[in-house]
Amino acid sequence: MQVYKAFFKIILKNLNQIMIYVVVFVSVAIALVNSNVSPGNSNFTETKINIAFINNERLAYYFNYMAYSLFSVLILGVCFNMENLAPIFLNMLIVIGFAAAVLSVTLVVIKQKRMSN
Repeated sequence: MQVYKAFFKIILKNLNQIMIYVVVFVSVAIALVNSNVSPGNSNFTETKINIAFINNERLAYYFNYMAYSLFSVLILGVCFNMENLAPIFLNMLIVIGFAAAVLSVTLVVIKQKRMSN
């Protein structure tokens, strides 16, 4: 409670200076909002480009990271005989299976697009 009392004493002592800063800030903000400067180039037309970007490195990185995590959990479980890691091991197997499926589907789609072009 002493900190709050000291804080309010300091605030009340410097209230005039604080109000000057607040008034200057609000007046500058209002002046900038009311200036309403229009852009110089109003001939902008929106265009759409038909380009697709597929980042294969991201999927490979994710798959490698999950495989590394899985094997590190497996090594910890074998070396230290930790039976509590079994649920983690099974969950990581599911995630790695999903990542492998996504990676294989992505590679098939990319191959089909390359063959059609």
